[in-house]
Amino acid sequence: SEGAAVYIKDEDFASGDDLLATAYVGSDGRFSANWFADNVDTDDEVDIYAVFEGNDVFSRLTTCDKSPTRSLGGSCSDTIPITIYGSTPTTQSEGYVYSGNEYMELFYSLDFYRSPHVTIIPNPDAYDEVRGHIIPVQEGILIWQDYMEETYGGDWGVTFEVVEPGTAFFDAVPDVVVNIDTFESHAPCYADYYGMAQISSNPERPVQATVCSTYGDQRRSNAEVEATAAHEFIHAVGLGHAFNKTGYMMCSVEDGVDTCAQASFELDRPSDLNLAGVAAIYGADGFKNPNNYVEYKERFPSGGVDDSSSYAQPDCLYDEYEWDISESLESDEYVWFPVCGDGPRYYSFFTEHEYDTYVIYVLPPETDVIEFMDGEVESYDMCGDGGGVYHDHYNTCYIESGSNIVLYNTTGHAITIYGYVASHE
Repeated sequence: SEGAAVYIKDEDFASGDDLLATAYVGSDGRFSANWFADNVDTDDEVDIYAVFEGNDVFSRLTTCDKSPTRSLGGSCSDTIPITIYGSTPTTQSEGYVYSGNEYMELFYSLDFYRSPHVTIIPNPDAYDEVRGHIIPVQEGILIWQDYMEETYGGDWGVTFEVVEPGTAFFDAVPDVVVNIDTFESHAPCYADYYGMAQISSNPERPVQATVCSTYGDQRRSNAEVEATAAHEFIHAVGLGHAFNKTGYMMCSVEDGVDTCAQASFELDRPSDLNLAGVAAIYGADGFKNPNNYVEYKERFPSGGVDDSSSYAQPDCLYDEYEWDISESLESDEYVWFPVCGDGPRYYSFFTEHEYDTYVIYVLPPETDVIEFMDGEVESYDMCGDGGGVYHDHYNTCYIESGSNIVLYNTTGHAITIYGYVASHE
């Protein structure tokens, strides 16, 4: 029947079944759902089936049993086996050089004629474990409404529906489905990620997302789940990751590499750049029409550095190349600039306001910048008296090619730093 909730699952004989996606039955009696092929079984074979859980009126039906079953299920012997080949864990690549030129990746805009409708699906096989995170998931999604309306005005509201065990039908057609799951019911929650959204260049609604209620066998805090829900929801409606900026909510890992200088998944509030990315997709008046249509994986701002370009990037400094630097840093935030080319350079920095202070670190060639900022590397030089720099005080120093200049804001508020790096003649 139209509106029925159908779960796509992996049959596990000895434990709770893995929830892969949740489908909405259309008026033609058909349903479909997309999901990424995760290796959720130790035997590298996923046994797929679909199930309509039913209620007091409608029988429970599955695609793996020949007839209706009771709530505990039947033998579920007629599944569709899918074998996983070449499964490898995600690892971080070494030696990645960050540009320092931040941008947001944009995916798409969804054509909303009303406020987005979000259906939250606590895995019915793990309901007692995940039910406590239903409200944090909602609160995480509502973060965007609070911040977008405060910054831009307009109507950024969403509507919610929670499908609890025994609920056989959706109340409304969902635009986004957020599945709440655990490691035992969804193996990638063990080490692969905290959550995910099913993103493609041609999205099919409802867009599927997953939020992990546990990480391995450890229950995640409400604040962690809230931040993950915010991250995955805004992915589902079209915003990608932040690149080359330290400590943003939308920082993550792509192709095994951090998208930011120091990816901070614990940050629970969007930045101004994150908010501007949403406005670049939908305009400043809310999710509803008219929408601004974007190209898949477009960059905002459009001047974001293209790592594949042969252009001498302004933060990677070559012979006879001078760059006027202006960087805004939050409190306790880093930014760095790799120095390239032949021969030494000289550099000088100062702050915008009196009493704004920060520290300059010079990392020798081959020093891992990320490890330094994580406190794992102690090999560095400092410019001037203790490396501190302040208003109208130019600490001009020399740096060898191949080194990295790292700036660190020690002031208790955001500051702006100006300066330059140029060839030494």
